Amino acid sequence: MRLHFALLLAVVITLATTTGVATVAGLNTVIEPSPRKSAPLNRVLRTVGDEERVSLRIPSLKRLIYKSSSQKQLDQLVKSGVSTDDAFIALKLDDVQGMILSNPKFKVWEKYVTKVNKPNREAVIFMKLHAKYGDAELAMMLHQATKVTGTAKTANKLQTAQFEQWDRAGRWPADILDDFFKIPDAKFMSLHISDPRRQVRSSYAAYWYEKHPNWLATMSKP
Repeated sequence: MRLHFALLLAVVITLATTTGVATVAGLNTVIEPSPRKSAPLNRVLRTVGDEERVSLRIPSLKRLIYKSSSQKQLDQLVKSGVSTDDAFIALKLDDVQGMILSNPKFKVWEKYVTKVNKPNREAVIFMKLHAKYGDAELAMMLHQATKVTGTAKTANKLQTAQFEQWDRAGRWPADILDDFFKIPDAKFMSLHISDPRRQVRSSYAAYWYEKHPNWLATMSKP
C-alpha cells in the first residue's frame, strides 16, 4: 500500500508540473489549470491518502476500543468498591447462558476478584459459578472449557476446586453419577466415551485415586 501510494504521488506531481500553475514571462499573469483537469487528480490523491490512513488506523482503533471498554469497566468497579457478588450482577453475568468463561465481561469480573481478593480468587469464582449453574452443569461446562486454549487455564483451576469439594464431602467417583447426573450404572455404561458426563467421571476418578492411593487397603481393614 505504501509503495503504491508513493508511485501514484510521483505521477500526480509530474502531471501537476505540466498542467499546473504557470507564469507567462514578462507578465504578472498567472495561468490557472482547468478545473476539469485538476479535479480528478485531487480526488485521486485525496482518496489514496484517505485509504492509506484508514487502513493503518483500523486495527489500532479496534484494540483501543476493546481495551478502553474493558479497562473502564474494571476501573469503575474498583472505584465503586462493590462486593464481588454485586460486581457480578452489575456486569449482568447472571443473564449469561452457556459458556461464561469466554465472555469478555466475565474476564473483567475475574480481574476484579483478583484485585479485591487475590488469596481466595479460585474459591470466590468457583462458589459463584457453583451457585449459578449447580454441580452437574458446571462440571460439564468446565470439562469443555479445559479443551479450549482461551479458557483452559481458568477451567482447570476451577475443575480442581470442584473435585476438592466433592472429595471433602466424601464422594467416590461412582457417587457423582447418582448425586449429580442422576444416571444409573447400566445407563452410564451405554454412554459414548466422549459424552461429557462420562468424561467428568473419568477425570474425577483420576483425581480421587491420586489423592487416595491406599484406598483399597483402607477398605479391607476390619
